[in-house]
Amino acid sequence: MTSTPTIFSQARRLAARARAMRLQALPDAPRYLLDDMVDDVLDRLAFLRHEPQRTLVIGDWTNTLARSLNAQGAAVTERDPLAGPTADAIDEEQPYPETGFDFIASLGTLDTVNDLPGALIHLRNALAPGGLMIASFPGAGSLATLRDLMLEADGERPAPRVHPQVDVRAGGQLLQRCGFADPV
Repeated sequence: MTSTPTIFSQARRLAARARAMRLQALPDAPRYLLDDMVDDVLDRLAFLRHEPQRTLVIGDWTNTLARSLNAQGAAVTERDPLAGPTADAIDEEQPYPETGFDFIASLGTLDTVNDLPGALIHLRNALAPGGLMIASFPGAGSLATLRDLMLEADGERPAPRVHPQVDVRAGGQLLQRCGFADPV
């Protein structure tokens, strides 16, 4: 049995997340990426006419999705890789202590786990039968102009500023492999 390679340092991942959360607390901070993820999740729930009762929300550091789901009558459990004022810490690469969620939303966290298949299996195991999971994070091809500009600015010796990203097709196949029904 082979072990999972360590691509992301947990300490650096948490430090980067803490820095991002600190910067997002500023009044003029751009929140369009996280706001777009939250809007997308809410749009998909409305389209599917899915009204969750017991929800796990991971990575919603603005608390926007959790507040919206609470307003719709859902009992919301909030978690984040970094403990904060509204969420307890969670390690996505470990089994979840709670199960039976009819909806799980993960916002911008799964793209930096070392064992993505393992994390997805843990999420699937936390779902109730017939439950729905929506994971949102920048994948392959996202922010291509920014990536190109960073590579160009670095010249002949580019720094590794952009980590490996999940391709949409590979993501769907991975969800199937992890036992999700109807991956989209």
